[in-house]
Amino acid sequence: MMIDPTLTEPGPWVCPPEPERLPRVTEILMKSGLVPFAHFTDFSRERGTAVHMACQYHDEGQLDESSVDEAVAPYLVQYKRFMFESGATVVSVEKEIVNVDWGFIGHFDRVMVINGVEYLVDIKTGQPQPWHAIQLAAYRSGAGLQLRRAGLYLSPTGYKFIEHKGVSDWEVFRSALVLYNWRKKCGMLS
Repeated sequence: MMIDPTLTEPGPWVCPPEPERLPRVTEILMKSGLVPFAHFTDFSRERGTAVHMACQYHDEGQLDESSVDEAVAPYLVQYKRFMFESGATVVSVEKEIVNVDWGFIGHFDRVMVINGVEYLVDIKTGQPQPWHAIQLAAYRSGAGLQLRRAGLYLSPTGYKFIEHKGVSDWEVFRSALVLYNWRKKCGMLS
C-alpha cells in the first residue's frame, strides 16, 4: 500500500501541537534564584509600571502631562533630564523578543543612541542589582542584537546610567535557563 506523501507532510490540514508557553526572562531569573523576592513589593511594581508608561508615552509624543501621578512625576523629570543631558535619541520603545532556539521571551525597554553608540537600555526605579546585567544580556542575545547594555536608574532626585560590560552575563543567563528548565521538569516550580 502506498501512502500519499501530501497527507503526511506539514500543511494546512495538519494541526501542529499547541506550543508550550515560553518563560519570560525575569521569571527565569526569579525562579532560578538570581532575583531576591524581598526586593519587590506591590508598591514598587506598580510605581515601576507607571514610570515605564509615562516614559513610553513621553518618547512616543503622546504623554498628557496633567495625567501623570504626583508619585511618578519626579521620575519622569529625571528621565527627561537624562535624555537632555545625554543627548540620547530613542530608536525603539518597549519591544517584545521571542527566542525560540533558547526557549524564552522577554521585553526590553529602549534602544537608544548616545554619542553615536547604540545601547539596549532598561529603565529601573530601584537600586542597581547584579541580575540587571544578566537580564539585559538575555534581551540582547535573545533579540540577536549587538548593542552595548545599560541600566537607566531613575529616582525622584536623580539618575544613574550604568553600562553593563560583563563578558559572562549571557553564560550566566543560559545557566539560569538550564536550571529553570530542570526545576520545571522535576515539578519544582511554584
